[in-house]
Amino acid sequence: MGSSGYSTGPHLHYEVFLDGKQVNPTTVKMPSGHKLEGQDLARFLTRVAEIEEQLRSVPMPQRIASR
Repeated sequence: MGSSGYSTGPHLHYEVFLDGKQVNPTTVKMPSGHKLEGQDLARFLTRVAEIEEQLRSVPMPQRIASR
């Protein structure tokens, strides 16, 4: 991630190569993974709630506009 050359702001550049050739990433068939269910899903959602609670307890800096 960065800003160089003629970019107007930070950006992410990525390329996808298949068999050594550059390809359009929107045309590459990617594995879909698997869907969480049962106890795995429950554990995941519990952990997400714990992390969200931790994030809510982090003080947010005040931003003051100036000219």
